[in-house]
Amino acid sequence: MSQLHKYIPIGENTGDETTLPQYDHAGPSEEHTDEATQSGQRSRVTLLLSIVFLVVLAALKWSDVVEWVNGEWRLTPQREAERDKQMKNVEDAEQYALIANMPGYYECMHCPSKRAFLNFVTRNI
Repeated sequence: MSQLHKYIPIGENTGDETTLPQYDHAGPSEEHTDEATQSGQRSRVTLLLSIVFLVVLAALKWSDVVEWVNGEWRLTPQREAERDKQMKNVEDAEQYALIANMPGYYECMHCPSKRAFLNFVTRNI
């Protein structure tokens, strides 16, 4: 840390020739710059290791979904079965429209709060 030189006024009119106090070590010390450099290097290494970890993790998940067959990417058999099951569920699905006569909260068996707000919409069906 810097320290102030003790100022001792000199001369007949000591208040006229005053100068600002001067500091020891105006720039950063060697110890401080070494610590800053080491801290910066640690940050870069940590960032690099984090990126490598995320890339490896992403690659592992990618290999669970796709595989390289005859020069092209294809879904794994397990993922194809999951996709086909989801498509069948979509094809077998039914959709209902609930239209309220008056806006307000109505009972909902599938909602976490067991109530849902329905707004009145005027349209011809």
